[in-house]
Formats: sequence, structure tokens, C-alpha cells
Amino acid sequence: MTVYTKISELPAAGSLTDDDVFILNDASITSKLTYVSLKTALSSYISSQNLTFSGTISFQGTPTAPTAGAGTNTTQIATTEFVTTAIATNDTSDVKSVNGKTGTVTIDSSDVGLENCDNTSDNNKPISTAQANALAVKSNINDPTFTGTPIAPTATVGTNTTQIATTEFVTTAVSSAGAGVVSSVNTRTGVIVLDSSDVGLGNCDNTSDLDKPVSTATQTALGLKTNSSDFVTLSGRVTTNETDIAAITTPALSAVTAEGATTTDNVSLGYEITSQGDGTNDGRIKLNCSQNSHGVTVQGPPHSQSATYTIILPATIGTEGDIFKMGAGGQMDYASASDLRTAMGIKSGADQAGASAATGEMFYNTTDSEYQVGS
Repeated sequence: MTVYTKISELPAAGSLTDDDVFILNDASITSKLTYVSLKTALSSYISSQNLTFSGTISFQGTPTAPTAGAGTNTTQIATTEFVTTAIATNDTSDVKSVNGKTGTVTIDSSDVGLENCDNTSDNNKPISTAQANALAVKSNINDPTFTGTPIAPTATVGTNTTQIATTEFVTTAVSSAGAGVVSSVNTRTGVIVLDSSDVGLGNCDNTSDLDKPVSTATQTALGLKTNSSDFVTLSGRVTTNETDIAAITTPALSAVTAEGATTTDNVSLGYEITSQGDGTNDGRIKLNCSQNSHGVTVQGPPHSQSATYTIILPATIGTEGDIFKMGAGGQMDYASASDLRTAMGIKSGADQAGASAATGEMFYNTTDSEYQVGS
């Protein structure tokens, strides 16, 4: 450690040891103490004098102090021994009691002074007795029912709005009506009971539209119609012959019981009709004229041809002068005369030169609208 000395009267070098402390007297060194002996002397003095420190003190090393007795609660310095003992003897791990109850305690709303309350949210609370009593003296906004003698402000004379009319308003209105009083109805006076004839509806009764009977005019119109039961509708693919038709009892086909029989009723069949052959004759369909005096028959090819194909009619009507032509898959279409000439390789032009037709070659003269042979 640092040695504090004066310039003069230093002790001999051989008499100094580590950590010596010199006690000075003016400019001379009177004696010396070791650091250990000085520390011991100071500690003994401090303990004997019961010194109190103030201000900011920084201790070094491991300072010690007397351990206060258990339970001491003053400004005395607490040692680590005092703190450890205090913690060990202060058991705070368990609750001693709850509202005077010990052991295994289950608390409820009464433990916090709310025994009359349940756990219902504000939005779901019922109407209380006080609220019900307050509501009981109120009237509904819609369709109110008043009791006693309700009163309201009296509207001014001539008011014609949805404002409530008081008896005073009505009395004043009636007394001031004067000439507005009805004197007779349809020339009748006194106690009058009106009926439909008073409004020009003597031929009408109080029958609702849904309950009205069939009128004479309607019945006449219905007489010109046929019953829906006279129509027969067959769905899907229909294959039939005279035996099958004979078995149908629907009125629309009741007359069709043998080959050559007819019916004038409408018949709706499925998406495909098969007219079967009879082993000798090929299947056919005949389309008669309106008088049934003649007709056109469409007949299938003979069995020997093994023909199986479908002919599909054009989607639209053609132009006058067009002819049918067969397309792919049996699709029929229309072809003009010009299309036909082109398909046949016949030239067209205003004359032979215009058509570039050679001598002896057929061409169509568009000027004369006729076929000609080049000369």
C-alpha cells in the first residue's frame, strides 16, 4: 500500500515491512503500526462506541455486522443471517381463510355480496318487476288500446289530417256542417238500407272471382273446344302397328282399331315413329289432303337394299326455284339453279362469248334465262 512519510527522519530501510502505516507528528515520524494491527484497533473502537454512519459509505471486501434479533423492525443494519431467518419463518404459501371459512373453500356470489345476482349478460336480462310496472302504464305505439277517459289536443276547425279528433272537434264539425247534411238517397229518406240495385248492380251478387260460375258466353266458347283427354301423348321412341293401336282405348285413338281406320283427333307421339313392314309390304306413312280424297305416301326402301340411314330436313325454308341437295350425314339443304349449274360444270354468261362456250357446248344464257348450245 502507499506509505505516507515526511522528508526527514525516515526509519532505516531494514526496519520497514509490507503494509506498514506511519503515524506522523508534525514533520517527524514518531512510530509505526502494521496495517493488520491498525484494522483490528479500528474495528474494536467502532464496536465499543456504537457508531452511526451517515452520508454515502462504500464498503469493500466482506463487511460484517451484528445480527439483529428475530422480529426486529428498526433502522438497524440487517445481515444476511437476519434475512434468511426472516424468510424461513414467514410462511406465506397458503391462504389462511376466506371470509372466515377454512379448509377447502368454494366461493360463490354470496361471498362477494352478490347472492341476488346471476351470471346473465345485460342483453339477456329479463324485464324486472319495476320495469314491468313502468311498462304496464304505457300504451303500444302500434294499435294502442286506451282505458279510462283519454284526452288529446283539439285540432282547429277544418283540419283534415291523421291527427286524433276529440269529441269537441267532432261536435264543432257536425254543428258547422249545415247544408252539407244528406237529405235523401236515390229519392229515399228516413232509415235507408242500400243494396246492389242502388248502385246499378242489381244483376250482380257478392260472389268472388274464384267462385264465379261458368257464364253463358264462356260455355258457348267451350263448346267449340275438344277435351284434353282426347289427346294422347306418347314420349320417347314409339314403334307401333295396327295391333298396338287397336289396344289403345284413349278417345283420340279409339277409332283406329284396324288397318285403314281413321281418326280426326289430334295425336301427339314420341320423338321417333316406326312404321313396321308386314313381311310383304315395306313400312310407309301417308299424308292425306284436307278432304282425305288423295295423299302422298312416304315408303321405306325394300328389304333387299339393307338400307339404314337418316334424312334430316333443312333448318330453314329455301327460295323459290331452289332444289334439294344431300349433305353429309343425311343433312338436306337447298341449292339454287346457279349452284346446280356450277356443280354440273355448265358455263353462264350474257351470250356465248360471255360464257366462253365452245361450239356444241351447252351454256346458260343469263340474258334469255335459258340453256343454249354454242354454235
